[in-house]
Amino acid sequence: MSKALKIYFAIVAILAIMVSVLVFVIPFDKKCYATFITSYIFLLVSLLCQGYVAFLVFKKSSSLKSKIYGIPVIRVSMIYLMIQFISTFAIIAANAFVCVPVWIPVCINIVILGFAAIGILLTSAVKDFIESVEKEEKQRTAFLNNFKIEVESLSNKTSDEALNKDIYKFIEKVKYSDPMSSDKLVDIENEINVKYMELKELVLNDDIENAKKALVEINDLMDKRNRICKLEK
Repeated sequence: MSKALKIYFAIVAILAIMVSVLVFVIPFDKKCYATFITSYIFLLVSLLCQGYVAFLVFKKSSSLKSKIYGIPVIRVSMIYLMIQFISTFAIIAANAFVCVPVWIPVCINIVILGFAAIGILLTSAVKDFIESVEKEEKQRTAFLNNFKIEVESLSNKTSDEALNKDIYKFIEKVKYSDPMSSDKLVDIENEINVKYMELKELVLNDDIENAKKALVEINDLMDKRNRICKLEK
């Protein structure tokens, strides 16, 4: 259990104790005891919902970004809690003067709970959608992002100045290439990876002539990849 989740649970527990003390210690007349108990139960349900929402947002397996995206879900649940507080104490107060039929708090609180559930589900769905889009985008850009790091490691690794300049130009080409990948690019990106490993070995072995040839070939493959990317738009 994460530290944030423990803190949130502790806050919910404190609120539950505080509410219970207030409800039972304040000398409200209970014209209709069923109405009093029903209102109190719905208040406890709203507190339990806070714990459930907190678990969804702050669970240990969640990333920091996921927790940030979960803030709107928390906000909805907190609004629900505040409205439920007002509803509960208003009904209990009214019930101290007149017998409020039990169906009134049931109907009011069911409507509040229903709208809260819809709000939580909608904001949670938006959170999940954003996360899935980001995950998919990260996967689709993984090739080029990793490849940029790899090719930058070749900078100034050879004694030949002309080859170093050509490698720098290739690094710039990779840097400004479209990062988005697709199924149609898998084969060409595999070819680029294979050719890059060959180029890297030639550069590290200072095989200048063959390294230049490999660089020309990988440049052509990169141009081909970029052309396919444009056609995919």
